[in-house]
Amino acid sequence: MILWRSVEMKSEGSFHVAYNARSLSVFDVCKTFVPNDSYYKLGAPSHSLLIGPRGSGKTTLMRMLQVEAVGEWTSDEACELRKKLDYTGVFIPTDRLWKQQYECISNLVVDETRQRALGLANALFLYHVLECLGDALRYRFSSKEAFKTLVLDDVNESTLIKELADLWRLKPRILSVRGLISALAKKKYDLNYELNAVVSGEGIVGTEPFLHQDVVSIIGASVKLINLTTECVGDKWVFLFDELELAPDYIIAPLYETMRGGYDDVFYKLSLSPYNENLNVGSGPTRPMPQHDYDLIRIPDLNANSFEFSKKLISHVFLSNGFEKPVEQYFERVPELNVVKVFSSLSEKDEGFRKYLIDNDIKIEKLLDYGDRDKAPTLRKVKFVAQVRDYFRSDNRRRSRKSIAPFYLGLDGLCKAMEYNPRLIIALANSLLRVIRHKSVIALSDQGEALQRIYESQSALFGSISLSGCSVGDTVYDFVNHIGEYFSAQLVGDKFVPEPNLSFLMDAHDFTEAVGAALNVGALVQLPVDEKHDFGVDGLDGIRCRLSFLMSHRYRLLMTKSGMGKLSGIVRPSGAQNAYVGQQMDLL
Repeated sequence: MILWRSVEMKSEGSFHVAYNARSLSVFDVCKTFVPNDSYYKLGAPSHSLLIGPRGSGKTTLMRMLQVEAVGEWTSDEACELRKKLDYTGVFIPTDRLWKQQYECISNLVVDETRQRALGLANALFLYHVLECLGDALRYRFSSKEAFKTLVLDDVNESTLIKELADLWRLKPRILSVRGLISALAKKKYDLNYELNAVVSGEGIVGTEPFLHQDVVSIIGASVKLINLTTECVGDKWVFLFDELELAPDYIIAPLYETMRGGYDDVFYKLSLSPYNENLNVGSGPTRPMPQHDYDLIRIPDLNANSFEFSKKLISHVFLSNGFEKPVEQYFERVPELNVVKVFSSLSEKDEGFRKYLIDNDIKIEKLLDYGDRDKAPTLRKVKFVAQVRDYFRSDNRRRSRKSIAPFYLGLDGLCKAMEYNPRLIIALANSLLRVIRHKSVIALSDQGEALQRIYESQSALFGSISLSGCSVGDTVYDFVNHIGEYFSAQLVGDKFVPEPNLSFLMDAHDFTEAVGAALNVGALVQLPVDEKHDFGVDGLDGIRCRLSFLMSHRYRLLMTKSGMGKLSGIVRPSGAQNAYVGQQMDLL
């Protein structure tokens, strides 16, 4: 059985494949790219750690910093970026079989065979990195108009290729960049063949030399040699390692650790999932620290510009299909919150809310007169809780979940429900195209149907991820469903709670796998608690999480900041709490 190969795997068929930048050409990625704040943060000439769940756009951001993408991207933003960007980006995709390969090798019984196989596997990884470096050189040599172009005569190019070939243990037939890349491809093939032979027990031992260095050393030496030979001393190079959660830990650790210090002309940008099981980078004083040794960038990045970015993405999809009006004009607006009406209605049917108004001396007839010096801050905290409770509670009965409340909809609400996730935003826009082809305005009911379709697609994904030893279910969907039902009971249950706990502190170690898997797939969203916490590298102890806003309409939750409880109280509630949650679920 052949376990090793040098070509990339094709993405599995799913709702998400069309939006996966991994399988697109540089031209296609550039053609559809809309930059956001995270892109410009990632583009800084510094080490970076890019953290985000599946489908959050990490690969797109990384690919759009490789030298060819920066050079080929045509937009006003691209012109400005090229004036500021003074480095060569080398994009390095992770092979999705690497982790399986190393696990297979580690199970080999004979020490000598295992060491030989590990050496070959490490060499394959190194030559994969060097092949990506060679591709960046190919672009820089391609024309005088190329971004970061290198203009060398035949003699100097041959000199550079000979120096690199000696360093990399290669024998190119032609001393050119293309000849070097061909030699790299052949070397990978030969190593791949030998590795499979060693693992299968055929005992074939190759005679061709190959690299034994660590990746940081070979990158540093290669960059120094290129800069010296091309008389570009001091030129900066950025190595963009994508999807490292798919790589063995021993590949990740040295890349992460070198961000504390290394070659002056080399920066590393690593993309990881929020949780990486068994990654051990140590906790000593020499380990890199976020915001000191490298930039920590978490995506999706919920900030003041997130909505504008989402609108640009939707507008791009609409424009590409011939719909040229401002994107807001296609969406039916959500009715404004009538605070007086909501408070009056809820106070009549909710004794707990009525008591809350009395205890806080809030008079409904004066709601519009309160200012920041009296009741306005209190009202801002409670008005959305009141809105949700009033909508879903009617004479102690619950509304059906089949219809989606209007306050989860509208252009703003839909983008927030997507968590401003580029892949989901694009999926939403494509889903709505079928509506605007027949209607001038997307009604709230049509918006709700589009939201539900994406929710169901994501829920199917959550349900496909198995968990072992989880006491509240067998899949990620089961786990987050349990949390969602608990939060729902907090918000719309019998007891009125002015600041319900709709997020949790991770304090249940036996649920680490469940929380990590939910974070990595976007079912849970990690909230900032401690800037010193190294997201994606440190463990999950003490982190704060909430459910994705995509599930808010399903569990009747707020899409705003909320209180925080403990996970242990949700997954291991007391008898009284358990009965309370069960009672609320029965009512549903």
